[in-house]
Amino acid sequence: MHGNRNVDGSTMSAADRAGVFPRGVLLVVACLALVLRPGFGDEPGDGPALHVHGVVVMDLLRNRNVDDTFAHYAARTGAASRSTGGQSWLELSGVLGRPRGIRLSYCASADFMGKHGSEIVSAWIRARHGRWSLLAGKAESLLATNETTLNHDGFYSSGGIQTGIHANLDELRLGFDASSSVTLFALLTNEPASNGGPDGQVFHSRRPAFQAALQYHSGCLSAKLAGHLGAMRLGDGRHFDPRALMTEVKVALGRSLTWTFTTFRACAGSELFTTDILVDYVSLPGGGIRETATAGGLSQLIFESPHWDAWAGFGLFTVSERSRRRLATVEPEDALLDNRRCSLGGRWHITPTLHAALELSRYSTRHLRGRQIDHVSGTVVQLQLAVTF
Repeated sequence: MHGNRNVDGSTMSAADRAGVFPRGVLLVVACLALVLRPGFGDEPGDGPALHVHGVVVMDLLRNRNVDDTFAHYAARTGAASRSTGGQSWLELSGVLGRPRGIRLSYCASADFMGKHGSEIVSAWIRARHGRWSLLAGKAESLLATNETTLNHDGFYSSGGIQTGIHANLDELRLGFDASSSVTLFALLTNEPASNGGPDGQVFHSRRPAFQAALQYHSGCLSAKLAGHLGAMRLGDGRHFDPRALMTEVKVALGRSLTWTFTTFRACAGSELFTTDILVDYVSLPGGGIRETATAGGLSQLIFESPHWDAWAGFGLFTVSERSRRRLATVEPEDALLDNRRCSLGGRWHITPTLHAALELSRYSTRHLRGRQIDHVSGTVVQLQLAVTF
C-alpha cells in the first residue's frame, strides 16, 4: 500500500491510522462463533450461525501523470504499474442467539491492505431489541459515502470523504427505527492522534467525537443526513474542533439504473478524507487557530444487471478561498487545494463466483507547495479479477 505524505515530510499510511483496533478481536469472535456450534450456510435467524464470505482479488494498477514526483494526490511514486492482492478480504458474521428477546449478532472482517499485511476492517457485536439497537466495536463511520469503485484504499475516492477501511471507527453506536422508513443513529468514537498542521505538532482527542445520522428509505428513494463533531488539543494546549456535515441521496431510475449524489462541508476534517496532505488548521499571528474549511461532492450513475455492471462518476474536493489565503501565509511543504476526478468502470460476472472488472479514472489536483501552486493531472487504469465465496 502506498504511504501518505504528511506535511512534516514523514510517511504514514491511512491504514496505519485506521488499523489500530486489536487484531485479536477477529480471532476471539471466530472462536466464540465456533464454540456456539454454528451452522455453515444457514440463513440468519434467531439461532446461532456462522456465515463465511470473502473475495480473492488480483489487481493490476497503472498510474501515469504529468508530474514525475507525484503519482496521485496521496503518494509520491511517479508513473508506475503494480499488481496486488491486497483488496482480498474475509468476513465472518452471524447470530449468537436471542437471550431474553435481545438478538445478538456479530461481524468480523479483515483485508490485506495494512502496512505489514493483514488488517482488521470490522469487528463488532450488535444487540437489537424491538426498534432499538446498540453496536460496539469497529464499524463504518456514519459519514462514509456509498461510492462504487474498484479501488477502496481511499486514494482515488472521487468525492473526498473516505470509504471502506479508512471510514471504519472504534465506536459505540445507538440506533432507533423511528418508522418503517426512518432510522436515527448516534455514536461516540475515538479520533486517532494525527499530524494535520503546518507546524508539525501532534494533536490528540480532548474527548470522544460524536456522530449522528438520519437515514430514510422508501420505494425508489434513499437518503442520509449525517454530521461529525470532534475536539482536538495540540501539544501546546491550544485546541480546534473538527466538524463535518454530509448529505447523500440515492434514486432508483428503473429496475437496473441508479443515481447517487453526495455533498459535504467540513472544517479540519483530515481524519474523514482521503489524503494526509490536507492541512487541518493554520496558526494566526496572535496565537489563535483557524480550521481549514473544505467542501465537495460526488455524483454517480450506476447500472446493474445479472451479467454485468457499469458506472460513471464525477467528484470534486476543494479548500475554501479564505482557507487558501491563510495557508499561503505559512508556506506549507505540500497542501492539497482541490481535486477533480471522473471515472468510468464496468464489471463482468463470468460465473456466479468469477468476476472481471476494468476502471478508468482521470484526476486533476492543485497543491500549494511553499509559495508555488502546482497542478497535477493523471490517469489511472485498474484491471481486476475476483473470486467470491
